[in-house]
Amino acid sequence: MKIRFGIFLIFCALATSAQQYNSGINQGNEAFGEKKYDEAEVNYKKATTEKPTGFEGWFNLGDALYKQERYEEAMQAYTKSAELATNPQKAALAQHNIGNTFAAQKKYKEAAEAYKNALRLNPNDEETRYNLAKALRELKQQQQQQQQDQKQDDKKDDKQDKKEEPQKNDKNKPEDQDKSQDQNQDKKDESDQNDDAKKKEEQKQEEQNQKPDQNKGDADPNGKPKEQKMKPEDVERLLEAVSNEEKQTRKRVEQKGKVKVKTKPGVKDW
Repeated sequence: MKIRFGIFLIFCALATSAQQYNSGINQGNEAFGEKKYDEAEVNYKKATTEKPTGFEGWFNLGDALYKQERYEEAMQAYTKSAELATNPQKAALAQHNIGNTFAAQKKYKEAAEAYKNALRLNPNDEETRYNLAKALRELKQQQQQQQQDQKQDDKKDDKQDKKEEPQKNDKNKPEDQDKSQDQNQDKKDESDQNDDAKKKEEQKQEEQNQKPDQNKGDADPNGKPKEQKMKPEDVERLLEAVSNEEKQTRKRVEQKGKVKVKTKPGVKDW
């Protein structure tokens, strides 16, 4: 009797646990139907506590978490249910929802693999076949978009690099070389002109010194040469000559400044 009584107690305990498990599943399903996903989650968790090896509890818990967009937790629940599946059909359901969870995160490559696993377990599941085709199509579009984005990023990087590239060789540009040469030539011309004017002035001064003064003698009473002074008309002529040379120099500089320098051979300046 004791043995039978003990067996009866064990049977009652198992029956009570199964009843609580089923109650958790049913209450969870009711809350899920009313879109009370957090409440459904609580009931499904109670069910998994009562029966940790129950496929339905983990699978339904995954659904409740999925609806709350808690995809990582949903993935864990679906994976657990796949391990506890007692037949290929249940395992296929778990793999199908694993695929859905990957797809919700736009991980289409992983989603396609999960759908393929589901079809290996249940080749006749048309919904899984449809989801696989959609995942593969989304994966192709995603890869194409990534390639386009990469090309655009490369172009932006190239433009940014060109902007940030230091202008180390600015002094060696053709236009800079030409301008530098022009400036040096202008300075040389101006210096030469000033030297010529100075020489002319010195030459005239010497000529004046060599000519005898018509009004006064060549030497003072002590016999020393007297200082010769330039006549006003000579000073005027000298200043006029220097002024004309400066004007000519300025004119040549202005004309050179208007010349355009080609930056590349064969490029026409319009």
